[in-house]
Amino acid sequence: MLARCLVAFLAVSTAVQAQDLPTDGVVIFESNTPMEAVQIMRLDLATGQLVVEASGENPFASGEEIVFISRCGEFSLDAAISIADADGFTSTLPDVCDPDATGGRLNTPVMSPDGQVIAVNDPVLQDKDALLSVIGTDGLRVYAREGTHLAEPPGFAHPGFDSEGRLYASGTGQVEGISHGIYRFDATYANAERIDDGRLNGPLWSTRLHPDGDKIGFVFNGAIFRMSLETGVPERIVRSAVPIAWMDISPDGEGVVDVSTDPLDEAIADDDEGYPLHFVSADGDARYMLTFIPGGPLNWIAD
Repeated sequence: MLARCLVAFLAVSTAVQAQDLPTDGVVIFESNTPMEAVQIMRLDLATGQLVVEASGENPFASGEEIVFISRCGEFSLDAAISIADADGFTSTLPDVCDPDATGGRLNTPVMSPDGQVIAVNDPVLQDKDALLSVIGTDGLRVYAREGTHLAEPPGFAHPGFDSEGRLYASGTGQVEGISHGIYRFDATYANAERIDDGRLNGPLWSTRLHPDGDKIGFVFNGAIFRMSLETGVPERIVRSAVPIAWMDISPDGEGVVDVSTDPLDEAIADDDEGYPLHFVSADGDARYMLTFIPGGPLNWIAD
C-alpha cells in the first residue's frame, strides 16, 4: 500500500505542478492499515519519499522529536507515551502505563514547544474486553517530560500548545460546566476558560495552533475552521463532500493539509488506496489532492 501511496503522490504532483502546491516540509502520520503493524510514517512533500520513523501511533512532532503512543502491556489498550529523537532512538515516560488508572488507551498526545510538557487524551471505555465500546473522551492527562503527573482536567479532548507553551483543548460536553468549544488553560493546566463565541455546539477534532500564535484551527462538522484567539469568532475556511477528520497548519502558516475519513473508524481504509491527503491554501480558496495515506492524525513540520 505504501508503494501505491508514493506512485499516487508523484502522479498527482505532476498533474497539478503548475498550481501553488507545497514543496517544503514533512507530514507525519500513522500507517493504520488493517492487519498490519501500526507505524509512524514520514512523507517528504518535495520528493514524495515515505520512510518509517518508529512503531507506534498518534504521532506529534515538536522540533526534531516526535511524541507518540506505544504499547506497554499485553492487552491492546495498554498504552504508554514515548518520544523519538532525530536519530530514531526512543524513550518512554516512566510510570504512565497504568490501564486501571487511565481506563483505556491514551491517544493524540502533543508536546509543548520546549519539549518539557506533554498533554494526552484519556478515553473512557465501558468494557476493556469490548474494543468497540468507546463512549467518549473523559479528559486530558498532562505530564512533565520526566513523567511527573501535573494535572488531569476532565471533560476535554484534542489538546494543543501555542508557541508560548499555553495549553488549549476542546470541550467534550460530557462534564457539567464544560460545554463543546475551545478552552485555554492556566499555568497549572487544571483550570480553563472558554474563549470562543459560544456557537461551537458539537464535537471538535484536530485542534492545531497557528504558527503566528494568534489563531487556532480545528475540524467542526466535517469542515475546517479557524478562529482568532483574541475575538473568539470561528470562521469556516474549507468544507468537503466527504467529511474532513484531521488537519494541520503548515509551518509558515500559508496552507493546511487535511485527510478525509471518519476519525472514529480509521481502520476501514481502502487497502488499494487509503485516504486522500489534500493541500488547502491559507484562505481556503484552493484545495488539491496530493496523495493517499493510510490514516491520521496529521502533523506538518518543517524539513
